[in-house]
Formats: sequence, structure tokens, C-alpha cells
Amino acid sequence: MRAFSITRAPALLALALALLVHAAAARDVATNGDGTRLPLARASDPSCPWLGNVLDAARASPLVKGLVQRTRMAAPFGPGSWPAPLEVDDADAADDADDADRRRFGWKRALVLAAKARVADAAAASAWLPKNLLTLSDDLAATVFIAWYPDSFCCGAYHEAAIVFDVTYGGGDDAVDALHCPWMLVDKDRSMIAGREILGFPKKLGEFAFTLTTEDGATIDVSDPSVDVADVLSRAARVDASVTREGATLLNMTGALTKKGFARREPLLKDERNVFLNVQTNHPLPPADASKTRDPACLGNRPRLVQFVFDEVVTDDTYDLKDAAVALTQTKTDSIGAPFGFKGIETGGDLDVLGMKIGITNFYTGLEGTPTLGPTVPSGFIENDDVYWLRYQ
Repeated sequence: MRAFSITRAPALLALALALLVHAAAARDVATNGDGTRLPLARASDPSCPWLGNVLDAARASPLVKGLVQRTRMAAPFGPGSWPAPLEVDDADAADDADDADRRRFGWKRALVLAAKARVADAAAASAWLPKNLLTLSDDLAATVFIAWYPDSFCCGAYHEAAIVFDVTYGGGDDAVDALHCPWMLVDKDRSMIAGREILGFPKKLGEFAFTLTTEDGATIDVSDPSVDVADVLSRAARVDASVTREGATLLNMTGALTKKGFARREPLLKDERNVFLNVQTNHPLPPADASKTRDPACLGNRPRLVQFVFDEVVTDDTYDLKDAAVALTQTKTDSIGAPFGFKGIETGGDLDVLGMKIGITNFYTGLEGTPTLGPTVPSGFIENDDVYWLRYQ
């Protein structure tokens, strides 16, 4: 008998996997059925149909599941991102199993400085949205924030800054309130890659400063691992945070903390449950013909709307800020001033701040563990020069 050749093992394994996938996919397998009330339906015609068969087969067969779980498909954020629950303090523990599962992943004990700002130029802001899919909410408001995440399930510790629009998806009785992020900076490549490729956040790299000044005049860097941020925040009198990119300070946020009598616990983002609708694409300049939805290699697809849900669980006091100011500067590759009424390159000014607050909070990925792909983004969005420079440079 001929000896088994190790060189034939990969081919035999692939054949076995293909047969298992075919057999399992042929059976009546369960769908996701997560019961979440989300604006986007699961794609009924995926651009790579074979991928759906693999996932269905993995649900049906423990062997296929074991093989799939050991590939990058199960760890899209790279090594070290295997699903592992983050511990939640006993005081924060959910009352039931469903809620506990909802808080499975997250960004724990995040310090977030968030301002609500008025959108001064609705036309410029609308140019940042995928046309015919999202519209600005009637309040013409944006959230501008800088955050420090001391821990995250995917990417370790990092800073983040973003502009987030209040938007509406759909119309009439079916209209759904959501959030859309057209600009975001981080200071870790892991977070940048994961956020852009998986969740549609147009992340780029920046340099951050985030300090709290206590009542006795000590200035504390919140990213110092030896610092008890909650303790410092309870004694803080002032906050200063900024983000710089390529030598330009793009965003600077400052304010004085109100005293404990005004403290309360409320979300730092819009709601306790935040539905983000971003644009997912790995192709900055995709084919302009929207009718060409796929090719044999499952590449070259037009961008699609992608939905991801963040549940926010606040466990510490939230403080309002007085004398709050948000100063913004734009450059050629970060034209972030346009929606706020600033024209031209390297111009900017103070935003019309409606309110600013700071607090320690927790973000979880909600009932939807993976993003949901929605409608195809029409031609002209990614191809627009301003949007291209904003998102990808």
C-alpha cells in the first residue's frame, strides 16, 4: 500500500470541507433569527453566495464549525481577537442571561468627552452622506467626541476622535433614527484596520492629548496606566483634549467641570442603544456602474451601507461642562470644517456648541455581533473628490 503523503493533506482537507459544506448546506439549517429590531434586513442575495453556504454549514456541523473557527474568518481583527467575554463588575451585571450576552464584547471603562454641535451648512454635511440612503435629521446636530479606551476586546488601549451625524434611514412611517460617522481618528493601527475594513468607520491615524486638571492644579494624563481615571475625574476642575494629524491640530475640546451636585448618569453618545449606519468599502474607487454588483472573484463590488449597534452602559457619574469650547481646523486631507460653515483649506474656528459632557462609560456590541450589510451605495458618493480625500487620505 502506498504511504500517505503529507503533501496531499491540504487537498484532502479541502475536499472533505467542500463535501461537508455541500451536505450541510443541503439540509434545512437555522437562520440567524436574532430578533433584533434593526433598520437593515439581512442581505438575501450576498455578493459571494458560497460564503453563506459555508456559514450555514458551520452552524449545522460541529466539524465544519471547528474548521471555520480556526481561520481568519472567525477572527477578522487578527490574532488575539478571538471572542472572549469582558468581565463586568458585579454591580453592573445584567439581570438576565439575554442581557448578559448582549454585553459580551466591549470597550470597558471608557473616558469620553462629547459635545453636541450645530451643523451650520446642511448642504455640505449632506454631501458626506450616501445619497438616497441617509438624510440629516431635522435637528441638524452632530456629536463631536474625543475618547480614551483603556481596554477593548479587539485592539487594546487607544484614543479616538470622531464627528458623528444624527441621520435618518428610510422615510415615512418606516423612517429610523441612526448615526453616521464620516470622520474618525485613532492612534492604533489595529483599531484603524478593524474599524475601516469591518465596520465602515473611516479611521485614520492621529496624535492625541487628553488631560484632566484637578482642583489643586495638578494636570493628569488620562492614558497613564498608573492613573485611577475615575478618582481623578471626581476631583477634576478642567478638561483639555486635542488631536493632531500631520502637524495640524484638527480638534481641540476644553471646558470646566460642574460640581458634583450636577452629576448624573446618562449616555455619552446619543442613546443607550446606538445604531450606526456607515459605508463599508475596501475599494476607494469602485466601479462606477452600480449594476455590476459582483464579479467571479467577489471583488470590485460597490460600497454598501453597513449597520452596527453599540449599546452604552453608564456606570459612573456624567458631568456637564461650562465654558465649553470646541475649536476645529481643516486641511486638504481632513476637510472637517465644511458642515460647520468653515470654507477653504486650513481654516476653521469655534463650533456652535449646544452642550458638552464628560464621563466614564462602557460600550458593547449589542445583540448584533457582526455588522449587517444593507443597500448598495449609489454612484457618485465615494467618487466625489471631497469625500474621497476626507475618508481615505
